[in-house]
Amino acid sequence: MTDIPITANERKAQFTGNTGLGPFAFTFNILTSSDIRVIKNSTVLTLTSEYTVTTNVDGTGSVTLTGGGNG
Repeated sequence: MTDIPITANERKAQFTGNTGLGPFAFTFNILTSSDIRVIKNSTVLTLTSEYTVTTNVDGTGSVTLTGGGNG
């Protein structure tokens, strides 16, 4: 995989209302799925058990809620 330079600043994508399970796209770059923190109703969700991350070649991607993170 190609290294992508990432500057150290906060990036955020926010979705509100009854938006379902996703996928919820983000346009900022990440290197690994653990670079994403998903918060629902002020609760931090857990990667793999409550959401998954799909990463594109350019480092952007999407989050899909699963298991306890759905609804």
